[in-house]
Amino acid sequence: MSEEAKAHSPAEQRRRIERRIELERRAIAAAVDEWHVATASIDRSVEKLARFKRPAMIIGGYFLLRVFKRPGRLMRFAKRGIGLYALSRNLRGLLK
Repeated sequence: MSEEAKAHSPAEQRRRIERRIELERRAIAAAVDEWHVATASIDRSVEKLARFKRPAMIIGGYFLLRVFKRPGRLMRFAKRGIGLYALSRNLRGLLK
């Protein structure tokens, strides 16, 4: 069998494809490792926030109960908040 025939044989093609796949797998593994290192600080921050999930739900539930008990109070605070927001936008516009 000639060299050219060996180069195009199914077995040789399979070996080349498997070699290319192995190189691509290594490249992907290296990229994944880089991403893990790059996002480690984000992962730690998310874990810290997850620790506060239960207390935040309890506090939120408490405030919802108070709002449902006296909805007028919420409306008063909402109106004040909207007014302060509008005032801050107007002041920013004047200062520019």
